[in-house]
Amino acid sequence: MKPMLQEGDIVTIAPAKYYRKGDIVLSKGVDGLVLHRFVGKVHGNLFFKGDALISFDPSSSDREILGVAVARERGGKVVRLDTFGARFRGLGFCLATLLLPRLVPLLGALRRWVRRLTLRPFS
Repeated sequence: MKPMLQEGDIVTIAPAKYYRKGDIVLSKGVDGLVLHRFVGKVHGNLFFKGDALISFDPSSSDREILGVAVARERGGKVVRLDTFGARFRGLGFCLATLLLPRLVPLLGALRRWVRRLTLRPFS
């Protein structure tokens, strides 16, 4: 969950009757407990993603959700994670990691195209 959560952070989890897009949720994963961001629900399947991962987690069910992260403590400073700003920022991280691998080749191609245009002599 970097950069929002770092190793050694203390995360406060609260039970939740519902969760919103962008919430960091604690769920039961294949390898144990997992903190990942809730990004959406499609046809009853829930989708989660770590902020730095380039793909989604396998879909889960509501029964596997144990709670929602409401705050994190790092170096004695507590930051709320259940605010609109924190959810919005987190969804931005998710979107960036999904788009960046696709944009880099396009930006390289655009750079080469612009370079070819600027290196042509004028007639």
